Amino acid sequence: MGINVNGLRFLLYTKSKGVDFSSVAMIGRQGLHLTFEQFCTIINQEFGYKINTGKLLDIYNHKYCDELLKFLGANIVHSFDYSFYEGSSHVQDFNLPIDNKYFYQYSLVIEGGTLEHIFNFPIAIKNCMQMLKIGGHYIGISPTNNYMGHGFYQFSPELYFRIFSSNNGFHIKEMFFHEGREAHEWQKVPDPEEIKSRIEIINSQPTLLLFFAQRLADCEIFSQPPLQSDYVSNWKKSSPKSIYLLVDIPSESELSIEKTENKLLELFNHIISHPQAKLFNLVFVCEQQNKFIMEELIFSVYFSILADNKFNYFTHKIQLISRSELLSNNQLFKIIDCQILMHEFSNNYLLNEGKQTIHLGELSDTTFKI
Repeated sequence: MGINVNGLRFLLYTKSKGVDFSSVAMIGRQGLHLTFEQFCTIINQEFGYKINTGKLLDIYNHKYCDELLKFLGANIVHSFDYSFYEGSSHVQDFNLPIDNKYFYQYSLVIEGGTLEHIFNFPIAIKNCMQMLKIGGHYIGISPTNNYMGHGFYQFSPELYFRIFSSNNGFHIKEMFFHEGREAHEWQKVPDPEEIKSRIEIINSQPTLLLFFAQRLADCEIFSQPPLQSDYVSNWKKSSPKSIYLLVDIPSESELSIEKTENKLLELFNHIISHPQAKLFNLVFVCEQQNKFIMEELIFSVYFSILADNKFNYFTHKIQLISRSELLSNNQLFKIIDCQILMHEFSNNYLLNEGKQTIHLGELSDTTFKI
């Protein structure tokens, strides 16, 4: 793309907001795509610079943005492109990770319409983010609507808000969109996460996003993939709570060690096959004198199944307590902490999460109908 009338306005606007132009990396060598008259009018009349026509003509006649960026305060101006065909200072395929010698090198990275042409967008945008110093800024000018066929992609506001987030050490300071390549009116774009709504537009005009973001912290970029905010909100609302199963292990007189082991295998296999397996947590209760041997038995069975990779299907917690511990105040508080509440203590235990009690000696196919 390059810098058109609104691109120039946005560079001057960000400069007025304190963006540091001292060391600049352009992603793609950005050309000047506006008339000289427009160039002069925006700089002198709209932004009040009062620069003489001769100096502006010198800047404009270079065709590319290098001299404009120097006018805005740049001591270093580098450009990165796939080839030298537009005279870039560096050749770099942004489909691939950049060399770490470029990390933390620039006060400003300008992306004026290049990333939509790069297939491996996540790597390309990560490269741009890694190039910035802490405190540096990223300026993005991207197609968002009615640019079909222009490049591989057009981008939603949500994508950039989630990319330039605190998780990755960034914050978007402002975002706008405008309809029509030379339209003077900009509309401010809020973060969908903050307003709890998607930002959507159906229109007939080519529409561009203008935004700038600041790197505030040195975080591992994309340690967690960005997620669309409305789905995250819905998942949190609908996520079921953990199901806690209180498993009653009878005394040895009621159930032999061998039978207990078989029943434990049966229990774990039931859990693995259950559609809510990821929610299960197990609390085993046994007689105090059997606690040590039961602990060995439970975890022996557990690790034998783990070795078969069957436990990849769910996450879980396992706890073993004695009946006397269950009755003690200290242990009761521990049980309450893990969301188990004892309402009665008799032959059965009633739980406030899942409301499921298993008597190991009576395990059946109906046990797991939760």
